[in-house]
Amino acid sequence: MGTMIEDIIRHEGSIPYQKHIGTYRDGMFYPYKDTQGVLTIGYGSNIDKAAPGFFDVGIGEQEAMMMAEYDLKEAGRNAEYFAGKGWKSLSPNQQEVLTEMAYQLGLPRLSKFKEMKKAVEQNDLKGMVREMMASEWAKKDSPARAAELANKMYRK
Repeated sequence: MGTMIEDIIRHEGSIPYQKHIGTYRDGMFYPYKDTQGVLTIGYGSNIDKAAPGFFDVGIGEQEAMMMAEYDLKEAGRNAEYFAGKGWKSLSPNQQEVLTEMAYQLGLPRLSKFKEMKKAVEQNDLKGMVREMMASEWAKKDSPARAAELANKMYRK
């Protein structure tokens, strides 16, 4: 486990991985559709609402990192909003798990984890993990990532 941004890069697609799939070439990241069909660039930055064609010229590594860092801050705010009163009772690792989920899923999809939200508010760790792993996200979209994050929930 690295820092939050290192974990995001690893999960969203490192440069070697993106070279392999063709979304990073000649020192530039290019747009691609993620598993949900969302137009994305760099380290998972959603560009669906950008002007059509705006990112077709690609972005450099520094721009991709700046976008990821901005998105990570926004994800942290969204995770705290999702957790509500339960946020302060979460360990730093648990807060990071919710933040990474918010980064990947966005607040609208994270908000669909209603039973997980209840478990967070009740400080029910087993309930949080159960709800994470029972989701379509864990079963179909990102099973390896979900399992890793579920394990992280138990670490102090």
